[in-house]
Amino acid sequence: MVKKKTIEFDELTREQLLHALKKYVLKELDVDLGNLPAQFLLDFIVEEFGPYFYNQALNDTHEWLAERFAYLNDDLFVLTKENSKA
Repeated sequence: MVKKKTIEFDELTREQLLHALKKYVLKELDVDLGNLPAQFLLDFIVEEFGPYFYNQALNDTHEWLAERFAYLNDDLFVLTKENSKA
């Protein structure tokens, strides 16, 4: 059985990420990574750190949505009509 990757990128995005990674490593570490080592490093970063970034994004979205729905709930309460027969 083949293990499905946690996060997958389309080919263009993957190439952009590889380019950015190679550029960073060259600038900061003065190491000129080849394509294969850069691919291995990118795969490692995605597999090891990707789930943390993904989960944090979900948590941030959850907090934002909870706040938005609270405002919507308040707005709906304002629209409530009182019963004139009471």
